[in-house]
Amino acid sequence: MIIAVLKFAGIFAIIMAHLVHHTLISFIIRDEQKKLRYYLRSIARTAGLGLKILNVKIEFPRGKTDLAKSFIVCNHVSYLDALVLFHHYPSLFITSVEIRETFLLGKLCDLAGCFFVERRRSKRTPDTIGQEMGSMKQRLTEGFSILLFPEGTSSNGSSVLPFKTPFFQTVIDCKVPLYPLCLKYVSINDQKFSPANADFVCWYGDMTFPDHLFKLCRQKKVVAHVTEIPAIHPAPEHDRVGLARLSHELISEAYAKS
Repeated sequence: MIIAVLKFAGIFAIIMAHLVHHTLISFIIRDEQKKLRYYLRSIARTAGLGLKILNVKIEFPRGKTDLAKSFIVCNHVSYLDALVLFHHYPSLFITSVEIRETFLLGKLCDLAGCFFVERRRSKRTPDTIGQEMGSMKQRLTEGFSILLFPEGTSSNGSSVLPFKTPFFQTVIDCKVPLYPLCLKYVSINDQKFSPANADFVCWYGDMTFPDHLFKLCRQKKVVAHVTEIPAIHPAPEHDRVGLARLSHELISEAYAKS
């Protein structure tokens, strides 16, 4: 219990340090591109420290490559995914307006240069979609990588949920490679990942962030596999629905095997 409390305190300490640091940087660096590039370098280091505190080990069964200047998609089960991916693939994340309204996580994402998109059908309009797509296209043309969790929400880890399709259009419009990633937690405390222990890592439904984080801090060790799937290069016959379907099939297949 004492170790869990120390881990919990350590995570909140780096969260607060991150908030103060990036808030100051937001006033010091006025150029938006330079500020975002600084954010990405800084977050990669902070995420690495968070993974060490939580004793999360990442394995790359097929190796790891530099996925710069690309559109990355990955399945999603927990806020822990963000630490893993921020550390290894510094990118501008696409997340939801609901996350912006979540205690601490929202401010963290805001000071990481994340895109906040409206996923609720009742509040989405052609204007909001156009503005969101325009911002992403601008960052892609500036040389940033963008990462999307196309399920639109985190799951319980039993399978990969269906993908939302709208933002795959940016891959076609900007003619950038689409890189599917499969992220799966395979071991918790040296026990195989299963429905019995999944909730120690998976964050979904009405789980609250502080309570779940403390539960995660109580785990001695977590091991995850990140599988890189060969890039999909958009062709004239591709549309956003086809790209979403293909990437979903590839990630689901890798998830079932890992």
